[in-house]
Amino acid sequence: MTKFGKHEPTTVTGRQSKFKFANGYGASVINDGYGGDRGLYELGVLGPDENLTYQTPITDDVLGYLTPEGVADALDQIEALTETSIIGAQIEKERNERDVRIAELEAELAELRAARENETAEASR
Repeated sequence: MTKFGKHEPTTVTGRQSKFKFANGYGASVINDGYGGDRGLYELGVLGPDENLTYQTPITDDVLGYLTPEGVADALDQIEALTETSIIGAQIEKERNERDVRIAELEAELAELRAARENETAEASR
């Protein structure tokens, strides 16, 4: 694979190009993943351990169907990652998960209250 924007791969192995940045993060780009059949690219964010990470503000999955410009944009975002932005994304994700769980518990509570009211009404008949 060639470079994307200003970014040249650190390593190229078969179908995969890997990029590594000074902040410790990187990317894996392939041309036969999501969108490969259309000549597009798939990108996964690599953490400091060089494994895929889903804990960044960029994505919680891989990015598919990317044009070369889209890959370059994603690489720019990965290069700009800071510890603060990653922690902020993790906090936001945890808040969202908490809010979903609260909504689930409130729905369960409403069901229990309704069931109790029905039992009370039936018992008083």
